[in-house]
Amino acid sequence: AEILEKQVRVRHACEAETSMLLVLKPDLVDKDAMKTVEAPAEGYSPKDGVQRFKPFAEVTKSGVIGVPAVATVEKGEKLLAAAAQAISDAVDHGIWPQAA
Repeated sequence: AEILEKQVRVRHACEAETSMLLVLKPDLVDKDAMKTVEAPAEGYSPKDGVQRFKPFAEVTKSGVIGVPAVATVEKGEKLLAAAAQAISDAVDHGIWPQAA
């Protein structure tokens, strides 16, 4: 099931990262700023499969890429659980070679 409602992928200080931080360290989230910050919805996206470096300041004046205004604790819990499961699956399915 999809978790994010305004984004397709994780960005910087976005819906996903802000949701996870609301779970892990809520005192670090400026809840007023997350609702009003001006930020591009996308940034650093490849064009025709190629991506070039751009200074972050060229992409976003606020330091945010994405939509933190819709971040929630519930999304953060789901994202963290999905990340933990993905790591567990990778370990279980041979990310490291088995010892002989």
